[in-house]
Amino acid sequence: MKQDDILSAASAAQKAVTDIPTEFRGHAFQVVFEKLLASDNVASGTTPTPKQVVSSGKHGEQAGVVEAVLSSDIDFSEFDKYINNGSWLERSLIVLYMVEQQLGARSLTPPEIARILKEKLRIPSVYAPNINRAISTKMSHFVRSPEGQAYRYSLSSLGLNKVKSMIERE
Repeated sequence: MKQDDILSAASAAQKAVTDIPTEFRGHAFQVVFEKLLASDNVASGTTPTPKQVVSSGKHGEQAGVVEAVLSSDIDFSEFDKYINNGSWLERSLIVLYMVEQQLGARSLTPPEIARILKEKLRIPSVYAPNINRAISTKMSHFVRSPEGQAYRYSLSSLGLNKVKSMIERE
């Protein structure tokens, strides 16, 4: 690989992470840069759009979003009652709310939510089918958008109101 290719990949990665909050930009840059170097785009001279680069990772995750949550110091303490004793639905709503508020990521898949609950919040026995089932019981709280063979979920206005009422009850 030529030095020009590496510089081109670094420039494209820099452009791709400009809208990400500063505290997560370094990690996101590293993920995007590595994906660019591993792809054929650098060698062929075409620079992919940020959306193409950040399309999929482990378990269909958006590159860097779950890793950014796992490595961040997002404070979920205002939701301790619901994190520790809440339903899968409440936990899923909280994760989507906090990720959107702190990182600006608008949607997650059930496996991504499960991974955040398990690895970040240390909740045992979290499985994506449990999250998927909980979400499907209250679809009015979520907006579902297809992505390949899976679906991404974000909060609807009803879901946002539910989270805000949970905050007020705390």
